[in-house]
Amino acid sequence: MKNRKILFEVAAIAMAAMVMVTGFTSCSKANAQAGGGSTAGGKDPAKASAPKVEYAPASDFSYDLNKEGDGIIIKGYTGTNSTLAIPVEIEGYPVIEIAESAFTRKRIKVPLVSVIIPENVKTIGYFAFGVQQSLSSISFPASLRGIEETAFSNTALQHVDLSHTGLTSLGSMVFDECTSLQTVKLPDTLKTIGGAAFRGCTSLQTITLPDTVEIIDLNAFAGCSKLTSANIPANIKEIGITAFRGCSELTSLSIPDTIISVKIASDSSRGESFLGCGKLAIATRKRLQDLGYTGRF
Repeated sequence: MKNRKILFEVAAIAMAAMVMVTGFTSCSKANAQAGGGSTAGGKDPAKASAPKVEYAPASDFSYDLNKEGDGIIIKGYTGTNSTLAIPVEIEGYPVIEIAESAFTRKRIKVPLVSVIIPENVKTIGYFAFGVQQSLSSISFPASLRGIEETAFSNTALQHVDLSHTGLTSLGSMVFDECTSLQTVKLPDTLKTIGGAAFRGCTSLQTITLPDTVEIIDLNAFAGCSKLTSANIPANIKEIGITAFRGCSELTSLSIPDTIISVKIASDSSRGESFLGCGKLAIATRKRLQDLGYTGRF
C-alpha cells in the first residue's frame, strides 16, 4: 500500500513537470509570433519594422492619359502632405510622366519637403518642382530617362542620386541655384550635362563625372564656389563657355592621359571655361593648355 502511494506521488510530479514544459513552449511560440523574440524560423525584427511606403491617393492629383493612351501624366497636386509618395499607378494605368510645372510652389497648397517618384516614371518635365524651396529629399526611379530644364531649380535638395537611372542628358538649369546640394551621383549612361545644370550649387564640394559624358555645356558648374575636386571624362568632346567659371576653390582636376584633344571655350569676349579657377596646379593648367585652352585661370 505504501509502495502504491509512492508511485501515485511520482506520477503526479511527472505530470506537473510536463504541464510546465508545455506551457513554457506555448508561451515562447506565442511571444515569437507576436514579435517579442527571435526564433530560428522567425522573421527578422529589422525587416518587420521597416516602414511601408504610403502612396498618396489618386484624388490628390490632377492627371490625364498620355497621347499613346498607355500611361498617366501627373499635372498637379491638390493634397496637403509635405511628405509625398506619388502612386505607382492610377485607375489601372502606370504613372509615367511628371508634367511641366506640376509641383511648383505657386501651384500647390503646401511646401514639399520630401518626394518619392515611383518606378515607371520616365520623364520629369520643365520646371516640375521649381522653386520648392523646402524640398530637401527626393527619390528617383531606375526607369527615369529624362529630366527637363529647371525641373529642380532653386530647391533645398541636399543629396541627388541618379546613378541607378538610365539618363542620357541633364537639361539646362536642372539643379540651378540649389545652394544646399552637397553630393551628386550620376549614371554611366550620361552623355550631356546641360547649360547651368549645377550653376550656383555653393555647397557642392566634389563631383565625379562618368566617362560617358561628351559635353559639359556653358555655365554647367559656374559659381560652385566650394567645389574642390572634379574630373574631365575620358570621352569628353566639348567644355562650354564659362563651364567652371568662378570655381575658386577647385584644386584637383583629374584629366585622363587618353584625352588628346577637346574643344574648350577660351574666348575672353564670350567666356573662358576655367576663368576664376586660380587654385589649379600649374601641371593641371599646362595640361589644359596642351589640350587647346588659351583662356585665363
